[in-house]
Amino acid sequence: MVIVGLDGMEPTLVEKFMTEGKLPNLSRLKKEGTYAHLKTTTPAISPVAWSSFMTGSHPCKHNIFDFLSRNPKNYLPELSSAWIGNPKKFLPLGKYKIPLSKPVIKGMRKSIPFWKFLGEAGIFSTILRIPVTFPPEKFKGHLISGMCAPDLKGSQGTFTFYTSEKEKAKIDE
Repeated sequence: MVIVGLDGMEPTLVEKFMTEGKLPNLSRLKKEGTYAHLKTTTPAISPVAWSSFMTGSHPCKHNIFDFLSRNPKNYLPELSSAWIGNPKKFLPLGKYKIPLSKPVIKGMRKSIPFWKFLGEAGIFSTILRIPVTFPPEKFKGHLISGMCAPDLKGSQGTFTFYTSEKEKAKIDE
């Protein structure tokens, strides 16, 4: 089984573009497989919706409500999907501190994703770029985390843009 989920894609536009012949591969997948609109969550934000998709749980159960949450001690924003602590060992080098150990990382999503249940049933899964899957959990399969995987700066990183029409996709830098 293959599930294709496209974050933020408006289904009425997808259907319009399929009718116009602009999305031939999605049209073929719809014709040969199963196609359905998925209802979203409240709030309709990527980490919340994808956490509900992968766990079948309400946000109150999986604990993901937004991209960021507020630290109640200092009111500063934090990633809501993962807590990243400082490494325990550093090498002082002038004004820099070079980490000598890895940081402590804890996922904040509380509910269990469907691929862990599949793994317990002996079914191998490959999970590619689903948001809110960092840090990856052990299961029977492979996983490449998607959106909400922090970069080296501890931020949400940058987006990925795919196109087959490079000349129409000029992006100001």
